[in-house]
Amino acid sequence: MTKLVQVVSGPLEGISSVIGEGEPLSLGRSSHNHMVLAYDPWISSSHGVLKLIGDNAHYMDMNSSNGSFVAGKKIAANKYVAVKDFLVLGSTVLRISNGSKWLQGRPHRLESTDLRGLAQHPLIKLAAEQALFRQSPIIGTIHLFLALLDSDRPEIVRFLKSLNFDVAKLRHRIEKLLIFEGKNRWINDFLVYQYKINKNSDTLVTPMVQDLMERIMRMGESEWLPHLKVILSENFNLLFPLMGIDDEDDQEDDPLELTDKVTLNPFDSEHKEIILPARFWRHFDVALHKSRVVMITGRRGSGKTTILKQCFHALPKVDIALFKSGEKRIYDPRLFSLFNSMEAFEGYYQQIEADLHGEKTIGIDHFDQLLKLMESVGMEVDPLMTLIKQRPAPTILALHSKLLPPLQHLFQNITLIHLDDYLGKVKRDILYNLIEIFERDTKYRLDDEARKFLRNQLLRRSNFMAVESFFDFCRIRLENLSFLYSELNLAAQRGRRTISVLFFQEMLDEWENARFGAELNVTQSVDVNATGKHRAVTERFPSYRNGEGGLVLRLERAMRKFLEKHFTKVMVTTTFDSMKELEGSDREYAVKERIRLLLECIDEAFVHWHRGYSKDMSPDSIANSVAIEDDAEVLWSEYSYRFQMMDEAFLSEKFFDEFGRVFLHRLQEIN
Repeated sequence: MTKLVQVVSGPLEGISSVIGEGEPLSLGRSSHNHMVLAYDPWISSSHGVLKLIGDNAHYMDMNSSNGSFVAGKKIAANKYVAVKDFLVLGSTVLRISNGSKWLQGRPHRLESTDLRGLAQHPLIKLAAEQALFRQSPIIGTIHLFLALLDSDRPEIVRFLKSLNFDVAKLRHRIEKLLIFEGKNRWINDFLVYQYKINKNSDTLVTPMVQDLMERIMRMGESEWLPHLKVILSENFNLLFPLMGIDDEDDQEDDPLELTDKVTLNPFDSEHKEIILPARFWRHFDVALHKSRVVMITGRRGSGKTTILKQCFHALPKVDIALFKSGEKRIYDPRLFSLFNSMEAFEGYYQQIEADLHGEKTIGIDHFDQLLKLMESVGMEVDPLMTLIKQRPAPTILALHSKLLPPLQHLFQNITLIHLDDYLGKVKRDILYNLIEIFERDTKYRLDDEARKFLRNQLLRRSNFMAVESFFDFCRIRLENLSFLYSELNLAAQRGRRTISVLFFQEMLDEWENARFGAELNVTQSVDVNATGKHRAVTERFPSYRNGEGGLVLRLERAMRKFLEKHFTKVMVTTTFDSMKELEGSDREYAVKERIRLLLECIDEAFVHWHRGYSKDMSPDSIANSVAIEDDAEVLWSEYSYRFQMMDEAFLSEKFFDEFGRVFLHRLQEIN
């Protein structure tokens, strides 16, 4: 059993390697790797390893600087993850498929002697013009396809229209690098970055294009259709997803029906997304040229820290020249205060002051925390502000927007950038993108009132993962309804498949109840004796009328979900069965007792878990295990090995094992 690993983007488009059983494949920029990806500056020297586990490919990121992405998510380092189709390293896209190696080469300069004959072909000349026009130094398959569109445009347009392709939309997709659709749409942004970072002065021809052109030239001056079939050959390239060709899944819909919308792609962290419009980066760049001091403000979670991380990274992910050249340094006073005592602050501040006197570009995150630390030790703030304003090198500060008014007097003549001004439109774009996906998947349209309702209700939630789950919930309910009830098909017979606002109003209530428990939205103004269901709740929780019983009810349900998620239903039964006969205030007391016990056990379990973790990772423990106390290299190697073994899943499992033991022991006492 083997798997083919093929590069499908950038200068190395087309080269491939094979993973065999018991033959792991290392990938990275360094020449010692099995698959050398030297043209992508985002790729680390030893970026990752692919290997076969059973019949499936699995990939492990080797703690690379810019990470690896599978299924649209940045994966954790030092842990193998299954890869079904596409894998992104840095900004290079690879495809995993069945087969054996069929193309191996390297990019050549168009003017080189190796490509002397190929460079004279009319098709490659047109492709070179396309690449030059799009300011791309790489002639790839998309440029070759655009060249073919231009060379025999009437016939090709007629042919593609016969296949129900909108050629204008197809060209737009190519030019905007919206190559992938559906579940692989997240890859598009990496293609954009791949084109931005490859700034070679010479025009390079990818191995894929070299191979395709050699085959076209062997065919002689034949008509355009054989050329098109060669470019869209059975061997995978970027045009497969562009043309809706999928050798594994049947696609019923035209993949070109989707328009250009915001794509949800996490770049900086698997936990944190930052989605800002291009105009923010333009305004930020202009502000840095106009004023040497820029203050970024915004609400908590708006992305201030993430922006600074991207700008001050060793390989910055932002297209601003200032951060790609020259020395730079970033400080985070809040991080300092978490891990250091105040005795160390004087030395920390002196380091900041020394850098501010120098030529480096300086960034200070959580600037308000620095001011608080200075005030706590009796230091004056004005000299620091004067130094920042007068230094010739750029300084970028970040501050929570609610802290800006009381400190406004300090920031006169400093350019302010309010992140909140840029996030509103992005949120709307994301919501509309989710709505379009929902409409495409369900074959229903939303009326204007429904769109307005969703905009008002859902845009207040910054958690778009939750919003996605809401649309999934609606999709499932709609499928069940359309299967059971003929009423939903009447609209289709009359040519109208529209969902009204009433559907989403009801779905939103059901969804919130499903997530947080029934009666979540019941308030004091509601007559809780109005229905038999509410009367039953009131009898079980007498204090429900004053709001306390409702809270206890929701906490009980939350506790049940917590125990079932991290343990089993047996744990839920053990916890609550002894109180199932209790009613009224007795039941409320029993629930409160178990909630109190849960919180106490979490605290106690953490103490035990941390003690065990410290024991395994303590210097004494490591020194005893390797029996070489004075060899620092051996000690560090052992520590690094142990640390890599303790990934998030391992530590989480150890903690919940400890918690379950403590909780069951304490539960016997109250039962």
